[in-house]
Amino acid sequence: MSTPTIAIPVEALLPAAMPLLQPLIEAAARQLVGDNVADPQYSVPRAAEYLDVAPATVRAYTGLPEGHPRRLRTVSTSEHERGQRIRLSELRDWQARNDADALKAAAMPQPKRPARRRGHA
Repeated sequence: MSTPTIAIPVEALLPAAMPLLQPLIEAAARQLVGDNVADPQYSVPRAAEYLDVAPATVRAYTGLPEGHPRRLRTVSTSEHERGQRIRLSELRDWQARNDADALKAAAMPQPKRPARRRGHA
Protein backbone atom coordinates (compact mmCIF):
# COMPACT_ATOMS: atom_id res chain seq x y z
CA MET A 1 0.00 0.00 0.00
CA SER A 2 1.46 3.30 -1.03
CA THR A 3 0.95 6.64 0.61
CA PRO A 4 -0.89 9.12 -1.56
CA THR A 5 1.13 12.22 -2.43
CA ILE A 6 0.10 15.59 -3.63
CA ALA A 7 2.30 17.43 -6.08
CA ILE A 8 2.35 21.19 -5.51
CA PRO A 9 4.63 23.33 -7.64
CA VAL A 10 7.28 25.19 -5.63
CA GLU A 11 6.35 28.42 -7.39
CA ALA A 12 2.93 28.20 -5.76
CA LEU A 13 4.43 27.93 -2.26
CA LEU A 14 7.16 30.51 -2.72
CA PRO A 15 5.01 33.68 -2.47
CA ALA A 16 3.51 32.45 0.80
CA ALA A 17 6.93 31.41 2.21
CA MET A 18 8.88 34.53 1.16
CA PRO A 19 7.90 36.69 4.16
CA LEU A 20 9.25 33.93 6.40
CA LEU A 21 12.38 33.30 4.33
CA GLN A 22 13.33 36.93 3.60
CA PRO A 23 14.91 37.70 7.01
CA LEU A 24 16.96 34.49 6.82
CA ILE A 25 18.15 35.29 3.31
CA GLU A 26 19.13 38.84 4.28
CA ALA A 27 20.99 37.64 7.40
CA ALA A 28 22.91 35.08 5.35
CA ALA A 29 23.80 37.72 2.74
CA ARG A 30 25.02 40.15 5.45
CA GLN A 31 27.16 37.41 6.99
CA LEU A 32 28.70 36.46 3.64
CA VAL A 33 29.48 40.07 2.76
CA GLY A 34 30.80 40.79 6.25
CA ASP A 35 33.13 37.79 6.18
CA ASN A 36 34.59 38.71 2.80
CA VAL A 37 35.23 42.40 3.44
CA ALA A 38 38.94 43.10 3.48
CA ASP A 39 40.45 44.69 6.57
CA PRO A 40 42.57 47.56 5.20
CA GLN A 41 46.07 48.01 6.57
CA TYR A 42 47.69 51.38 7.17
CA SER A 43 51.28 52.51 7.53
CA VAL A 44 52.25 54.24 10.77
CA PRO A 45 51.96 57.77 9.29
CA ARG A 46 48.52 56.99 7.81
CA ALA A 47 47.38 55.39 11.09
CA ALA A 48 48.58 58.51 12.92
CA GLU A 49 46.52 60.62 10.50
CA TYR A 50 43.48 58.42 11.16
CA LEU A 51 43.92 58.72 14.95
CA ASP A 52 44.85 62.42 14.74
CA VAL A 53 48.10 61.93 16.67
CA ALA A 54 51.79 62.19 15.81
CA PRO A 55 53.46 59.20 14.12
CA ALA A 56 55.88 59.00 17.08
CA THR A 57 52.86 58.44 19.36
CA VAL A 58 51.64 55.55 17.21
CA ARG A 59 55.16 54.03 17.21
CA ALA A 60 55.28 54.35 21.01
CA TYR A 61 51.99 52.45 21.35
CA THR A 62 53.19 49.74 18.95
CA GLY A 63 56.32 49.32 21.06
CA LEU A 64 54.46 48.55 24.29
CA PRO A 65 54.90 45.01 25.66
CA GLU A 66 52.64 42.19 24.47
CA GLY A 67 49.50 42.01 26.60
CA HIS A 68 49.54 45.72 27.50
CA PRO A 69 45.97 47.04 27.18
CA ARG A 70 47.06 50.10 25.18
CA ARG A 71 49.36 48.27 22.79
CA LEU A 72 48.65 48.74 19.08
CA ARG A 73 49.22 45.43 17.32
CA THR A 74 50.91 45.54 13.93
CA VAL A 75 51.23 43.25 10.95
CA SER A 76 54.71 42.80 9.49
CA THR A 77 54.87 42.98 5.73
CA SER A 78 58.69 42.90 5.66
CA GLU A 79 61.63 42.68 8.03
CA HIS A 80 62.13 46.45 7.88
CA GLU A 81 60.46 48.79 10.37
CA ARG A 82 58.69 50.55 7.50
CA GLY A 83 56.96 47.26 6.75
CA GLN A 84 54.80 47.57 9.86
CA ARG A 85 51.11 47.94 9.07
CA ILE A 86 48.15 48.45 11.38
CA ARG A 87 44.77 46.98 10.50
CA LEU A 88 41.72 49.23 10.51
CA SER A 89 39.95 46.83 12.89
CA GLU A 90 42.88 47.16 15.33
CA LEU A 91 42.73 50.96 15.13
CA ARG A 92 39.02 50.90 15.93
CA ASP A 93 39.49 48.41 18.79
CA TRP A 94 42.34 50.52 20.17
CA GLN A 95 40.17 53.65 20.05
CA ALA A 96 37.35 51.85 21.84
CA ARG A 97 39.72 50.57 24.54
CA ASN A 98 41.18 54.03 25.10
CA ASP A 99 37.76 55.71 25.06
CA ALA A 100 36.57 53.25 27.70
CA ASP A 101 39.65 54.00 29.83
CA ALA A 102 39.09 57.75 29.45
CA LEU A 103 35.43 57.42 30.41
CA LYS A 104 36.36 55.35 33.49
CA ALA A 105 38.93 57.93 34.56
CA ALA A 106 36.43 60.76 34.08
CA ALA A 107 33.76 58.91 36.04
CA MET A 108 36.02 58.21 39.01
CA PRO A 109 35.57 60.83 41.72
CA GLN A 110 38.69 62.82 42.31
CA PRO A 111 39.92 62.94 45.90
CA LYS A 112 39.27 66.27 47.54
CA ARG A 113 42.19 68.24 48.76
CA PRO A 114 42.14 68.95 52.46
CA ALA A 115 40.97 72.40 53.37
CA ARG A 116 43.64 74.87 54.24
CA ARG A 117 43.77 75.80 57.84
CA ARG A 118 44.14 79.40 58.52
CA GLY A 119 46.22 79.95 61.51
CA HIS A 120 44.97 82.18 64.27
CA ALA A 121 47.99 83.50 65.99
